Amino acid sequence: MIDDEILACIDPTRPAVLLPTASGSPARSEAVLARYERRGGPHGVVLSVLDRDDALRPEIQEIVSAAGLIYLADGDPLRLAQVMRGSATLEGMAQAFASGAVVVGEGGSAAAFGAWVVSETAPSDGQDGLGWVQDSVIVPRFGGAARAPALQDALRVRAGLVGIGLPPATALALGPAGEVETWGEGEVTVVVAR
Repeated sequence: MIDDEILACIDPTRPAVLLPTASGSPARSEAVLARYERRGGPHGVVLSVLDRDDALRPEIQEIVSAAGLIYLADGDPLRLAQVMRGSATLEGMAQAFASGAVVVGEGGSAAAFGAWVVSETAPSDGQDGLGWVQDSVIVPRFGGAARAPALQDALRVRAGLVGIGLPPATALALGPAGEVETWGEGEVTVVVAR
């Protein structure tokens, strides 16, 4: 289970921070935090970073940079990228990651970490992502290239990108020194434009 992998990697002395930015639902993030705490994870806080003004607040950066687990709830990756890009909160996430924190993008939030973020219905209307996974477009809940026209279209719209398809119940774990692991039940698919 992916939760087990996450809990095995985190520093339990550092707090967890959950960001409902993509979902817009702090209540759902509270449930995720409670789930981790019940399983022996660190105590933490849900930070309602729901818009650009929230993401730019230096006090949010300070809290996020001290976290051992940063969990971005499932939701709209376009919204997440737009709110976070170039923000103090994103800088705090980078600082925490550099000091050993685990950063989790659940579901749609994973897509925001690519260089380009697409909408399932309009890949040409995508936008720049957070760029943590360079030269990529990440597609969560991936069901295969033939059933993911948004991925194929995005690769045609933005030359030089690599598509990364993450099936349900599967995570791609990337470490700060270039480590790459697959966690969960499925297999990650990498698609290169012809």
